[in-house]
Amino acid sequence: MASKFDTLKKLLNGGSAQYKVPTERPSMRTQRNVFDTFQKAASSIYQQGLAGGIERSERYREYNEMDHYPEISRALDIYADDSMVYGIDGNILNIFSEDQKIKEELEELYYERLDIDFHLWTWIRNMVKYGDHFNLLDLVEGEGVLGSIALPVEEIAREEGYDNDPNSLRFNWVGQGNTSFQNYQVSHLRILGDDKFLPYGRSILDSGRKVYKQLLMAEDAMLIYRITRAPERRVFYIDVGNIPPAQVDTYLMQARDKLKRTPMVNQQTGNQDMRFNPESILEDFFIPIRGERGSRIETLPGGENAAAIEDIQYLQNKLFISLGVPKSYLTAEEDLAGKGTLAQEDIKFARTIQRIQKIVVSELAKVGLVHLFLRGYDESDIYNFDLKLANPSTVTEMMNLDLMDKRFNVASQMSESPLLSKEYIQKEVLQLSMDDIVEIKNDRVKEASNEYYRTS
Repeated sequence: MASKFDTLKKLLNGGSAQYKVPTERPSMRTQRNVFDTFQKAASSIYQQGLAGGIERSERYREYNEMDHYPEISRALDIYADDSMVYGIDGNILNIFSEDQKIKEELEELYYERLDIDFHLWTWIRNMVKYGDHFNLLDLVEGEGVLGSIALPVEEIAREEGYDNDPNSLRFNWVGQGNTSFQNYQVSHLRILGDDKFLPYGRSILDSGRKVYKQLLMAEDAMLIYRITRAPERRVFYIDVGNIPPAQVDTYLMQARDKLKRTPMVNQQTGNQDMRFNPESILEDFFIPIRGERGSRIETLPGGENAAAIEDIQYLQNKLFISLGVPKSYLTAEEDLAGKGTLAQEDIKFARTIQRIQKIVVSELAKVGLVHLFLRGYDESDIYNFDLKLANPSTVTEMMNLDLMDKRFNVASQMSESPLLSKEYIQKEVLQLSMDDIVEIKNDRVKEASNEYYRTS
């Protein structure tokens, strides 16, 4: 007899690999040859992708280095902060279900067992940073999901299409003796969008890897230039007079020692010690001259381009563009009053946050399905819920309300015309479905009858 876990494994098997290799063979011979060639090539490329790629660990190492850069670290924090905001009711995650018992089960799962108030911020930040985040679920039949443990990203391999089953999926913990976990045991949050990284996600930092290295080299070069070229130096022109050429060097050394060294008397031995004078600049120049009246000292100016940072700003701007976060929230600006949240200032960034939220909601829903099934709910009932993270942008809601206001104004004006029916206006202008129109009519009839009984 199959256990609940075997049934759960089949339930969660989806078309994860079907789109990579076609399954229907064409009838024409020429098409069949092309099909076979494509199938072999696609299968080979896909198996290489399943191995994770040689550069995967290298990418993760670079992401860890980039996280130490202040602006990049702040950008990752902003992604996590804006993706996990509290709604009006004080909840991060809103649970909708017609079954009150299922709603209570899921509230206990997410807020008590998984404690998303504390852990969800870290999950989102890791997913944005690496492109992937893995959670190992603690499952017990009859009790559901008891908790989760975050797995090291660089040690987990996602394996799809094994045993000649295109829908099969499991996770291997390479760092622990290649221990395998079934698809229902691991929650994999990943940012899809680039087939090059399949079956893993792509980090938000990936497009900025090259610019980050260039920026580091440019900043190091700027500091080296300022340290070595910025200080002023002195040029000592020493009049050597009629000193023979062979003795000029010795004479310059003696003159330098008199200028740059201070005679000190050792109290114990009584010997004279020529100690270095720290007030003199280390890299001064001593040049012998003849035919001029006396010696002279000139000041050699330091580097004149020490204040030029246009190249640094250019690379910084490219890095900010690659991160996708507006520059004003990554630089040290003092006047940020009245800007509200970042998503309110940048609608495009709000859409990015909504895309990340959909990824998170999808995996949380998977965990909810596993939990409900192990708790004993029927297969037809475990899908009877919906999840939604709080909207990070009130500007988007205001725009929707403004659009609805304009539609109602137009609908009110058009309703006065005898050329159009009210049903047409509701359907075309207000964009209501037929079910909504019928429900509104029924509600209006009920309201009218209730009002009649109250007044009579």
